[in-house]
Amino acid sequence: MLPILRHPDSRTRLPICVHLRSSAAIFLVLLATSTFAQDKKEEKKDPPRIVMAVQLAVSPGEKVKLTLRGIRLDDATMVRIGEGEKKIELEVKNKGKVGVPDKYDAKAVGDTRIEIEFTLPAETPVGTVPIVATTPAGESKVYDLHVIAAADLVDEKGPNDGFKSSQPIELSKTVRGHIRSNNEVDVFQFTGKAGQKIICEVMASRLGSAVDPLLTLYDAGGNFVAMQDDADKSRDAILSATLAADGVYFLVMQDALDRGEATHPYLLRVSAKE
Repeated sequence: MLPILRHPDSRTRLPICVHLRSSAAIFLVLLATSTFAQDKKEEKKDPPRIVMAVQLAVSPGEKVKLTLRGIRLDDATMVRIGEGEKKIELEVKNKGKVGVPDKYDAKAVGDTRIEIEFTLPAETPVGTVPIVATTPAGESKVYDLHVIAAADLVDEKGPNDGFKSSQPIELSKTVRGHIRSNNEVDVFQFTGKAGQKIICEVMASRLGSAVDPLLTLYDAGGNFVAMQDDADKSRDAILSATLAADGVYFLVMQDALDRGEATHPYLLRVSAKE
């Protein structure tokens, strides 16, 4: 025979099994609620992240096919370029997973991509234009795409892998280049004057590129002048040199680790300091 419990506020006597069953039911409800909350927490996803744009710069009035590499971009429902009334219409051409080069971290080079096509309005000022990707989990942080006037932007053209095949460039122009394969070197030539101080600067790592730039300068006879790897707490190289004579100089751009991939775009600018 079951023992009888008396409720303190009632004259009704209840079997102890009723209390046990009630307690068990409450426990199961609490357990189910806790498990559901945990599952919901685990299902929450982080917003996307744009690591880099390939290519790193565009010009006003240019029709652009641009690949954005990053994290969770394959879930993107929208990409926005510009802000407010300055937003630019674009077309999403493709998106999905993308291979991560050997020995690289996906967080550093991206494991997803989205391809977009647009025309940058001719009135767009030089500087940067913001890009934001949106997924159901939220918006990415702004990625600043560089805008350079068409007259000042030059595409790297191969083969330019030696002094004889070097690509001529003008001072104060920006080269839009890419190290596409292992052991690749891009060689450029420019004309300088004796006593002239020149500055050769690469923008790559600061813009999300995986390339680790190494710059080497040679004179017309192929003699070593200067070399520069990292600068200003960045992997991007900034080489400064005072030229010894009038004539042609050769500038070699390469990856310090002799790596080359789709993840290795760069911008290079050679200028003379007044």
